[in-house]
Amino acid sequence: MEIVLFTAIAGISASIAGWSVPGGLFVGALVAMSSTSIVVKCLEESGCGATTRGQIMIGTLILQDLSVGLFFAFMPLLGYAASHASVSFTATLALVFTVFVKLSLAMGTAFFLARTAILPIAGIMEMFASPELLQLCGLAFCMTIAWTSDQMGLSSELGAFVAGVMLSVLPEPEVVLHRVHQTRNLFVALFLASIGLIMSPVFLAEHLKILVLGTLLVVAGKTLVIATVVWLFNYPPKMALGVALGLAQVGEFAFVLLSEATQMHLLPHQGYMMLLGVTALSLLITPVLMK
Repeated sequence: MEIVLFTAIAGISASIAGWSVPGGLFVGALVAMSSTSIVVKCLEESGCGATTRGQIMIGTLILQDLSVGLFFAFMPLLGYAASHASVSFTATLALVFTVFVKLSLAMGTAFFLARTAILPIAGIMEMFASPELLQLCGLAFCMTIAWTSDQMGLSSELGAFVAGVMLSVLPEPEVVLHRVHQTRNLFVALFLASIGLIMSPVFLAEHLKILVLGTLLVVAGKTLVIATVVWLFNYPPKMALGVALGLAQVGEFAFVLLSEATQMHLLPHQGYMMLLGVTALSLLITPVLMK
Protein backbone atom coordinates (compact mmCIF):
# COMPACT_ATOMS: atom_id res chain seq x y z
CA MET A 1 0.00 0.00 0.00
CA GLU A 2 2.81 2.40 0.87
CA ILE A 3 4.63 1.83 -2.44
CA VAL A 4 1.44 2.15 -4.51
CA LEU A 5 0.38 5.32 -2.66
CA PHE A 6 3.75 7.04 -3.03
CA THR A 7 4.06 6.10 -6.70
CA ALA A 8 0.53 7.32 -7.44
CA ILE A 9 0.99 10.59 -5.51
CA ALA A 10 4.28 11.36 -7.28
CA GLY A 11 2.86 10.46 -10.72
CA ILE A 12 -0.23 12.65 -10.22
CA SER A 13 1.88 15.51 -8.84
CA ALA A 14 4.23 15.31 -11.85
CA SER A 15 1.26 15.36 -14.24
CA ILE A 16 -0.30 18.41 -12.54
CA ALA A 17 3.03 20.26 -12.50
CA GLY A 18 3.65 19.49 -16.16
CA TRP A 19 6.73 17.35 -15.49
CA SER A 20 7.60 13.93 -16.85
CA VAL A 21 5.04 11.43 -15.54
CA PRO A 22 7.43 8.42 -15.93
CA GLY A 23 10.02 10.41 -13.97
CA GLY A 24 7.42 11.18 -11.30
CA LEU A 25 6.42 7.53 -11.01
CA PHE A 26 10.08 6.60 -10.63
CA VAL A 27 10.68 9.21 -7.90
CA GLY A 28 7.58 7.98 -6.03
CA ALA A 29 8.75 4.37 -6.10
CA LEU A 30 12.27 5.48 -5.13
CA VAL A 31 11.10 7.51 -2.11
CA ALA A 32 8.87 4.62 -0.94
CA MET A 33 11.96 2.46 -0.30
CA SER A 34 13.50 2.44 3.20
CA SER A 35 16.92 1.31 4.45
CA THR A 36 16.95 -2.30 5.64
CA SER A 37 20.56 -2.25 6.85
CA ILE A 38 20.30 0.91 8.98
CA VAL A 39 16.84 0.21 10.42
CA VAL A 40 17.66 -3.40 11.35
CA LYS A 41 20.94 -2.27 12.93
CA CYS A 42 19.11 0.37 15.01
CA LEU A 43 16.48 -2.18 16.06
CA GLU A 44 19.20 -4.63 17.14
CA GLU A 45 21.02 -1.98 19.17
CA SER A 46 17.82 -0.88 20.92
CA GLY A 47 16.62 -4.46 21.49
CA CYS A 48 13.32 -3.74 19.72
CA GLY A 49 13.67 -6.25 16.89
CA ALA A 50 11.34 -8.80 18.49
CA THR A 51 8.63 -6.27 19.40
CA THR A 52 5.47 -5.89 17.32
CA ARG A 53 6.74 -2.54 16.04
CA GLY A 54 10.07 -4.07 15.08
CA GLN A 55 8.46 -7.05 13.35
CA ILE A 56 6.18 -4.78 11.27
CA MET A 57 9.21 -2.74 10.20
CA ILE A 58 11.36 -5.76 9.34
CA GLY A 59 8.53 -7.46 7.42
CA THR A 60 7.85 -4.28 5.45
CA LEU A 61 11.55 -3.84 4.67
CA ILE A 62 11.86 -7.41 3.37
CA LEU A 63 8.93 -6.92 0.99
CA GLN A 64 10.41 -3.59 -0.13
CA ASP A 65 13.71 -5.31 -0.93
CA LEU A 66 11.86 -7.94 -2.97
CA SER A 67 10.01 -5.23 -4.90
CA VAL A 68 13.32 -3.60 -5.87
CA GLY A 69 13.86 -6.51 -8.25
CA LEU A 70 10.60 -5.66 -10.00
CA PHE A 71 11.61 -2.00 -10.21
CA PHE A 72 14.83 -2.93 -11.98
CA ALA A 73 12.91 -5.19 -14.36
CA PHE A 74 10.35 -2.52 -15.28
CA MET A 75 12.68 0.49 -15.44
CA PRO A 76 13.21 -0.02 -19.22
CA LEU A 77 9.45 0.52 -19.59
CA LEU A 78 9.67 3.89 -17.79
CA GLY A 79 12.76 4.79 -19.82
CA TYR A 80 10.92 3.99 -23.05
CA ALA A 81 7.93 6.09 -21.99
CA ALA A 82 10.16 9.00 -20.99
CA SER A 83 12.04 9.02 -24.31
CA HIS A 84 8.91 9.02 -26.49
CA ALA A 85 6.55 11.97 -26.64
CA SER A 86 3.57 9.72 -27.37
CA VAL A 87 3.55 6.03 -26.50
CA SER A 88 0.97 3.78 -28.10
CA PHE A 89 -0.95 1.32 -25.99
CA THR A 90 0.19 -1.55 -28.24
CA ALA A 91 3.87 -0.65 -27.87
CA THR A 92 3.51 -0.33 -24.09
CA LEU A 93 1.71 -3.66 -23.87
CA ALA A 94 4.38 -5.34 -26.00
CA LEU A 95 7.15 -3.96 -23.76
CA VAL A 96 5.35 -5.06 -20.58
CA PHE A 97 4.83 -8.52 -22.07
CA THR A 98 8.52 -8.75 -23.01
CA VAL A 99 9.60 -7.81 -19.47
CA PHE A 100 7.17 -10.34 -17.96
CA VAL A 101 8.45 -13.11 -20.26
CA LYS A 102 12.10 -12.33 -19.45
CA LEU A 103 11.36 -12.10 -15.73
CA SER A 104 9.33 -15.32 -15.71
CA LEU A 105 12.00 -17.16 -17.68
CA ALA A 106 14.76 -15.93 -15.38
CA MET A 107 12.84 -16.73 -12.17
CA GLY A 108 11.76 -20.16 -13.45
CA THR A 109 15.30 -21.10 -14.48
CA ALA A 110 16.73 -19.83 -11.20
CA PHE A 111 14.18 -21.79 -9.16
CA PHE A 112 14.82 -24.96 -11.20
CA LEU A 113 18.61 -24.72 -10.83
CA ALA A 114 18.35 -23.92 -7.12
CA ARG A 115 16.25 -27.04 -6.51
CA THR A 116 18.04 -29.47 -8.82
CA ALA A 117 21.66 -28.46 -9.36
CA ILE A 118 22.95 -26.23 -6.57
CA LEU A 119 22.38 -28.63 -3.66
CA PRO A 120 24.23 -31.66 -5.15
CA ILE A 121 27.07 -29.52 -6.55
CA ALA A 122 27.50 -27.77 -3.20
CA GLY A 123 27.54 -31.15 -1.43
CA ILE A 124 30.35 -32.44 -3.67
CA MET A 125 32.38 -29.24 -3.25
CA GLU A 126 32.00 -29.36 0.54
CA MET A 127 33.68 -32.77 0.51
CA PHE A 128 36.64 -31.96 -1.75
CA ALA A 129 37.16 -28.18 -1.92
CA SER A 130 39.06 -25.96 0.50
CA PRO A 131 37.31 -23.03 2.26
CA GLU A 132 39.17 -20.58 0.00
CA LEU A 133 37.98 -22.35 -3.16
CA LEU A 134 34.41 -22.41 -1.82
CA GLN A 135 34.61 -18.67 -1.22
CA LEU A 136 35.83 -18.03 -4.76
CA CYS A 137 33.16 -20.30 -6.23
CA GLY A 138 30.44 -18.50 -4.30
CA LEU A 139 31.60 -15.12 -5.61
CA ALA A 140 31.99 -16.46 -9.15
CA PHE A 141 28.46 -17.89 -9.03
CA CYS A 142 26.95 -14.57 -7.91
CA MET A 143 28.85 -12.61 -10.56
CA THR A 144 27.87 -15.09 -13.27
CA ILE A 145 24.17 -14.82 -12.42
CA ALA A 146 24.45 -11.02 -12.27
CA TRP A 147 26.15 -10.94 -15.70
CA THR A 148 23.53 -13.30 -17.18
CA SER A 149 20.72 -11.12 -15.87
CA ASP A 150 22.36 -8.03 -17.37
CA GLN A 151 22.64 -9.79 -20.75
CA MET A 152 18.92 -10.57 -20.57
CA GLY A 153 18.16 -6.87 -20.07
CA LEU A 154 17.02 -7.33 -16.46
CA SER A 155 19.94 -5.48 -14.80
CA SER A 156 22.91 -6.96 -12.95
CA GLU A 157 21.50 -5.78 -9.60
CA LEU A 158 18.44 -7.99 -10.00
CA GLY A 159 20.73 -10.89 -10.97
CA ALA A 160 22.86 -10.42 -7.86
CA PHE A 161 19.74 -10.46 -5.71
CA VAL A 162 18.48 -13.64 -7.41
CA ALA A 163 21.89 -15.28 -6.92
CA GLY A 164 21.65 -14.66 -3.18
CA VAL A 165 18.14 -16.14 -3.10
CA MET A 166 19.37 -19.22 -5.03
CA LEU A 167 22.18 -19.79 -2.51
CA SER A 168 19.70 -19.50 0.38
CA VAL A 169 18.39 -23.01 -0.47
CA LEU A 170 21.62 -24.49 0.93
CA PRO A 171 21.28 -26.29 4.30
CA GLU A 172 23.48 -23.65 6.01
CA PRO A 173 23.24 -20.40 4.01
CA GLU A 174 24.75 -18.44 6.89
CA VAL A 175 28.02 -20.36 6.30
CA VAL A 176 28.12 -19.09 2.71
CA LEU A 177 27.38 -15.58 3.96
CA HIS A 178 30.22 -15.84 6.48
CA ARG A 179 32.64 -16.93 3.74
CA VAL A 180 31.88 -13.93 1.54
CA HIS A 181 31.54 -11.52 4.48
CA GLN A 182 34.92 -9.82 4.02
CA THR A 183 34.39 -9.46 0.29
CA ARG A 184 30.92 -8.05 0.93
CA ASN A 185 32.41 -5.44 3.27
CA LEU A 186 34.90 -4.50 0.54
CA PHE A 187 32.09 -4.07 -2.01
CA VAL A 188 30.05 -2.01 0.46
CA ALA A 189 33.06 0.26 1.09
CA LEU A 190 33.61 0.69 -2.67
CA PHE A 191 29.89 1.34 -3.17
CA LEU A 192 29.77 4.07 -0.51
CA ALA A 193 33.05 5.56 -1.75
CA SER A 194 31.68 5.73 -5.31
CA ILE A 195 28.61 7.59 -4.01
CA GLY A 196 30.92 10.08 -2.30
CA LEU A 197 32.90 10.55 -5.51
CA ILE A 198 29.84 11.57 -7.55
CA MET A 199 28.41 13.95 -4.91
CA SER A 200 29.76 17.44 -5.52
CA PRO A 201 30.54 19.34 -2.28
CA VAL A 202 30.05 22.61 -4.19
CA PHE A 203 26.58 21.52 -5.31
CA LEU A 204 25.65 20.45 -1.78
CA ALA A 205 26.86 23.74 -0.30
CA GLU A 206 25.04 25.85 -2.89
CA HIS A 207 21.78 23.93 -2.51
CA LEU A 208 21.93 23.11 1.21
CA LYS A 209 18.68 24.90 2.07
CA ILE A 210 16.62 23.17 -0.58
CA LEU A 211 18.24 19.82 0.26
CA VAL A 212 17.28 20.21 3.93
CA LEU A 213 13.77 21.31 2.92
CA GLY A 214 13.49 18.33 0.54
CA THR A 215 14.65 15.94 3.25
CA LEU A 216 12.11 17.32 5.74
CA LEU A 217 9.37 17.06 3.11
CA VAL A 218 10.26 13.43 2.31
CA VAL A 219 10.49 12.44 5.99
CA ALA A 220 7.22 14.19 6.86
CA GLY A 221 5.43 12.74 3.82
CA LYS A 222 6.63 9.20 4.47
CA THR A 223 5.77 9.46 8.16
CA LEU A 224 2.23 10.59 7.36
CA VAL A 225 1.58 7.93 4.69
CA ILE A 226 3.14 5.00 6.55
CA ALA A 227 1.51 5.92 9.87
CA THR A 228 -1.87 6.10 8.13
CA VAL A 229 -1.38 2.72 6.44
CA VAL A 230 -0.29 1.00 9.68
CA TRP A 231 -3.16 2.67 11.60
CA LEU A 232 -5.65 1.35 9.00
CA PHE A 233 -4.60 -2.17 10.02
CA ASN A 234 -5.98 -1.47 13.52
CA TYR A 235 -2.67 -0.79 15.26
CA PRO A 236 -2.55 1.94 17.97
CA PRO A 237 -1.63 5.44 16.72
CA LYS A 238 1.52 5.49 18.88
CA MET A 239 2.79 2.24 17.33
CA ALA A 240 1.85 3.43 13.84
CA LEU A 241 3.86 6.62 14.39
CA GLY A 242 6.83 4.61 15.71
CA VAL A 243 6.84 2.40 12.61
CA ALA A 244 6.49 5.43 10.34
CA LEU A 245 9.41 7.33 11.92
CA GLY A 246 11.60 4.24 11.63
CA LEU A 247 10.84 3.86 7.90
CA ALA A 248 10.88 7.58 7.06
CA GLN A 249 14.26 7.57 5.31
CA VAL A 250 15.06 6.78 1.65
CA GLY A 251 16.86 3.43 1.31
CA GLU A 252 20.40 2.91 0.03
CA PHE A 253 18.99 1.07 -3.02
CA ALA A 254 18.10 4.58 -4.21
CA PHE A 255 21.73 5.18 -5.16
CA VAL A 256 21.70 2.23 -7.57
CA LEU A 257 18.22 3.05 -8.93
CA LEU A 258 19.25 6.67 -9.52
CA SER A 259 22.30 5.53 -11.46
CA GLU A 260 20.09 3.40 -13.71
CA ALA A 261 17.58 6.25 -14.09
CA THR A 262 20.17 8.75 -15.32
CA GLN A 263 21.38 6.27 -17.95
CA MET A 264 17.78 5.98 -19.20
CA HIS A 265 17.30 9.80 -19.10
CA LEU A 266 14.43 9.52 -16.62
CA LEU A 267 15.84 12.39 -14.56
CA PRO A 268 17.83 15.54 -15.33
CA HIS A 269 21.30 15.75 -13.79
CA GLN A 270 20.25 18.39 -11.26
CA GLY A 271 17.32 16.24 -10.11
CA TYR A 272 19.71 13.30 -9.83
CA MET A 273 22.07 15.28 -7.58
CA MET A 274 19.19 16.61 -5.47
CA LEU A 275 17.81 13.12 -4.86
CA LEU A 276 21.29 11.86 -3.97
CA GLY A 277 21.62 14.59 -1.36
CA VAL A 278 18.13 14.04 0.07
CA THR A 279 18.76 10.29 0.31
CA ALA A 280 22.09 10.80 2.09
CA LEU A 281 20.62 13.32 4.56
CA SER A 282 17.60 11.11 5.33
CA LEU A 283 19.92 8.19 6.07
CA LEU A 284 22.03 10.34 8.40
CA ILE A 285 19.07 11.36 10.57
CA THR A 286 17.57 7.84 10.79
CA PRO A 287 19.22 6.88 14.13
CA VAL A 288 17.84 10.09 15.68
CA LEU A 289 14.33 9.38 14.36
CA MET A 290 14.51 5.79 15.62
CA LYS A 291 15.37 6.98 19.14
